[in-house]
Amino acid sequence: MNDGKRKRYRIADAEIEIAFTENYTEIICRDYEVKAEGKPDFVIEVTDEEVEREKKKSEPGASKGIIESLAIYRKLCEKILDRNCVLFHCSAVAVDGKAYLFTAASGTGKSTHTRMWRQHFGGRAVMVNDDKPILRIKDDGIYVCGTPWCGKHGLQTNVALQLGLQRANTTRDLYFEKRRRKYDQKNFCNRWISGSV
Repeated sequence: MNDGKRKRYRIADAEIEIAFTENYTEIICRDYEVKAEGKPDFVIEVTDEEVEREKKKSEPGASKGIIESLAIYRKLCEKILDRNCVLFHCSAVAVDGKAYLFTAASGTGKSTHTRMWRQHFGGRAVMVNDDKPILRIKDDGIYVCGTPWCGKHGLQTNVALQLGLQRANTTRDLYFEKRRRKYDQKNFCNRWISGSV
């Protein structure tokens, strides 16, 4: 890694020293910065080769700063596994101090959904992270942790809040359901008329 800066950050209850050359990482991590005291839980340094590999995976035209920060985050997510933490691709919002996760394919409407929650719940709602929170598993439950890596809208808060609803929600294709009901009604009517019901 080229000579650059080193700063200390607290992310997902871990004190992490991050080395970087581009200002982008320093800017997005500013809400997580802490005073360096003692030894960090771990250090994140990326090599020029790791940044180059990340560039190949990134959107065309991404800045060097964005690419470096993604390489840093990738390495952080690998190291943080040892602390019972995992990256989770979702949009996370908290209401009344409990976090709720919305996960789906990119472009499905996760951010739109959490925006509607924030509008509906007003001051009771806090955006935890709009794209890449970290989940931390502790003895008393799962905690959803904000991170500086939060997607194109830049929505994040430096918090660690317990997961609220710990069951899976489901979705269904309402258009399909409507067609199926119409088919069932038509099929029932045909059977009724023919006397087979």
